[in-house]
Amino acid sequence: MLAEQTFKVRGRELLPAHEVKQLLTAEQAAVRTRLLAVPVTAADRISRAFTLHGIAGVEQALKEVVHEVLRELADLERDPAPRLDGGGQEAHAA
Repeated sequence: MLAEQTFKVRGRELLPAHEVKQLLTAEQAAVRTRLLAVPVTAADRISRAFTLHGIAGVEQALKEVVHEVLRELADLERDPAPRLDGGGQEAHAA
């Protein structure tokens, strides 16, 4: 059993708990940062959708925003760490 675990660790099939925790923490921060940015980045789009198409337009625009965020978060090539501005605050740009 120990030999099998050692083999899996070397092959990166089995990760140390602290690495998994770091990855999950980074993912949680990325999700939080991206979701908190939605009101700022989508406000104009939602307002325009309401002006042009009413509530149905707002619903469609919100669906599009949610799908965009989900696609971004599903991208396995992205850096999971939240972006920070110069003052150490989470950036709210998309």
